[in-house]
Amino acid sequence: MFEFTLKQERIKTPETQQALKAAVRKLIHDVADEILRRSQDKVPVSDGMLKKSGNVIYGDGYAIVGYNTDYALYVHDGSKPHMPPVEALYPWVRKHPSRTEVIDVEGAKIAVDAKRKYGRRSRETETMIEDEDPKVKRDAWALAMHIKKHGTKAHKYLEEAVREVQAELSRKDHGQYLSIELKRRGVT
Repeated sequence: MFEFTLKQERIKTPETQQALKAAVRKLIHDVADEILRRSQDKVPVSDGMLKKSGNVIYGDGYAIVGYNTDYALYVHDGSKPHMPPVEALYPWVRKHPSRTEVIDVEGAKIAVDAKRKYGRRSRETETMIEDEDPKVKRDAWALAMHIKKHGTKAHKYLEEAVREVQAELSRKDHGQYLSIELKRRGVT
């Protein structure tokens, strides 16, 4: 969250006050839209649901930028070590298969980079058939154990976007921006 303060000098007429309020409202909208745009560039994408949930709520003199999924907070802030339900990790593991596979070559076990897809497609329905692939179970279990030991990493996509926009705003002259907006609205 960040705020800025304007000194209201030489505001003599109601028209000037209204024009200034409209200019400030536009500034708030522009800043919020820019924060959302930049955070959209930074948000990690697996299935796209988190990115699609990004939005701005505009109020009178404020705007709230946020993401509306059950897991947005955990992606942004990370999580402490905990044991997630292994079955809940199956879809993620199917979408992000491990790149290593152990094969047996003449009695020697060798790790091979072999990105592999899980499940199979039904030609009639073109839907994914959820077969209980042992590799999916193994990888999901390994991921669950990693989360149990280490938690999940934070991806501060929204916080980084706010910091960037804040830094950019601190270099700009808000008075000049508002003067331009007031002139555009016919107030000098």
